[in-house]
Amino acid sequence: MHCDSISYHNATKSLNGMFNTAFQEPGESVDSFVTRLRKLAVTCNFKTTDDNLSYEDNRDRLILGTSDLENQARTFRECELDLGKIICMLKTNEVASQQLRTISDQVLKELLLLLRGKCLTVRTH
Repeated sequence: MHCDSISYHNATKSLNGMFNTAFQEPGESVDSFVTRLRKLAVTCNFKTTDDNLSYEDNRDRLILGTSDLENQARTFRECELDLGKIICMLKTNEVASQQLRTISDQVLKELLLLLRGKCLTVRTH
């Protein structure tokens, strides 16, 4: 019986360590990261509800583990940010960043086409 409780304690400690060191992977969406944190929280026996992770622990892990450094800094500046607001901020910035990359790629392609056209006209003269 004593060995079983030690094994359970060690396993729980290991899972808690995995949760406490979780970071958003490169290319991992905010939704995927939140889902991964929720799953880790359940395996760590943190108190969870349908709408939030174990509130304090999970909010803090989401803030510290996000790859969005701009919003990470923002959460430290602003008070009264609950988990829902933080997730919304991160998702909004994720979508905006994707749209900016798309626009930047399109502008770059158009610029390259324009420059190629000018080089061709310069060479022919």
